[in-house]
Amino acid sequence: MSINLYDQGASTVMILPLFAMHEEYKIRARKYSVSCRTWSSECDPSASPQLLLVAVESCTWADLQHYISTLVRLGRLARVVVDEAHLVLKHESFRPCMAMLSFLGTHPFSLVLMTATCPPSLEKALFEKLGRKVYKVLRRSTDRPEISQHFIPIQGDLTDLENEVANKIASCTHSLKGTERALLFCNSIDECDRMAYLLGWKPYHSDIPIEGRFEAMKLWKGGSIFGLVCTSMLNCCLDYSDVRYVFHLGPPRDAVDYYQAIGRLARLCNIGVAIVYFNPASLQKWIGNGDDLFGQQIILDMLADILLCRRLRPGMFLDGIAVPCVMLPNAQLCDVCATQLGWQPPDQGLLCISNQLASVSPSRPLSQVVKPTTAPLPPILLPDPLRQPAPSATFAHHLAAANAAVAAEGVLKNMKAEDSGRSIRVACDNLAKSCVNCWCNGFEYHSHGLLECPYKPVNLYGDNWKKWTLALRLPIGCCFYCGCPQKVRANSMSLDCSIF
Repeated sequence: MSINLYDQGASTVMILPLFAMHEEYKIRARKYSVSCRTWSSECDPSASPQLLLVAVESCTWADLQHYISTLVRLGRLARVVVDEAHLVLKHESFRPCMAMLSFLGTHPFSLVLMTATCPPSLEKALFEKLGRKVYKVLRRSTDRPEISQHFIPIQGDLTDLENEVANKIASCTHSLKGTERALLFCNSIDECDRMAYLLGWKPYHSDIPIEGRFEAMKLWKGGSIFGLVCTSMLNCCLDYSDVRYVFHLGPPRDAVDYYQAIGRLARLCNIGVAIVYFNPASLQKWIGNGDDLFGQQIILDMLADILLCRRLRPGMFLDGIAVPCVMLPNAQLCDVCATQLGWQPPDQGLLCISNQLASVSPSRPLSQVVKPTTAPLPPILLPDPLRQPAPSATFAHHLAAANAAVAAEGVLKNMKAEDSGRSIRVACDNLAKSCVNCWCNGFEYHSHGLLECPYKPVNLYGDNWKKWTLALRLPIGCCFYCGCPQKVRANSMSLDCSIF
């Protein structure tokens, strides 16, 4: 869905939370022959342009309210648009002007909020800040498959970290050519200046006068320099089509800031690479207090975990749903998925039930069954199946796991596509005639049900068995919905996972 913001004969008032965004909008307006100017108290409502830009920091709110009210009376207001609207919540603690935007909800005109990084949990709060209780949300996935994410730990003090990061960035960017560019985001102005010096790039931050920032941007876009070292002021207002690399020196502040920054990448839908360099020893200082509205803990968990796809945590936070690299069509692999791609399948013994739970050893025939001892069983130590690559199990085994999960949750009873669900259920029943106890213990003979298993634990429903069954999960590499491992082929029938 597209929105025409530039109606003939009516004005679109664009509220921009960052002054640096004005130049980008003026460039776009010239490209599409749209009349555009920045609002001031001297502007005449009767001669309002098609696109009127309003700087949140510098406007006189009483005059702006009068101006908008006059446009409404003259019938010349098409709509009011707030770009990067998530900043209304994110910056409200240190920018009082954000609270003044609440007056927009008191007028009878269309109000459009645009943002790429508002978590579902904050939607209601955002509209309430702007005085609207009735609204409609249009969302698309925040994640972009063309961006590859990498988190690289570097040991050492601050000087060592900055020098090593500068060397790594120089190595990555030495082959940039043509229109390809790079950005390095830092968490402080001092870091910006030091890294710009080490890299031979230009700094871009709020302490640099507007003229200096404009000149740095001109050199960067023109190709005189290939990189800019910036603070978060560029993660919302830069629209350049061919950014190849986005680097971070140290952890991003939170998931919202991180995805805003890497959103500068690959706007021509080519390939983009996001790399975060961090010192693991310094992570403690990043732990925050209070409500984690914008996903700081998401970043900390990503930095600490080398086994979970980088897309999953921020995807769940920002969209409520996430897909790992290996299940996303045409996706660039993150560092975790690229590493796991080269792993050998794990030893099936990792997923076995403890030998003490079986009444006979796998190597002993049925005739030599020994009565179990009454001694207490030791605790079962099982690896986390979620962190294991997909085992080389049969198609039937994975469908059995899916069937059990579906039946337990009663999902099929509530499905609209009952026929399709019934087909999968029948396939599960037909293909999954294996005893899970024998299979997990590596017994050759397992074509029977669990209740008929001669090797089953004496107390089938005891505490140890229940602990093991609670630990059973679909491993990485299996379809989230049906349990099928990727790239599997079924000889007898073909199942379409998409019907769920």
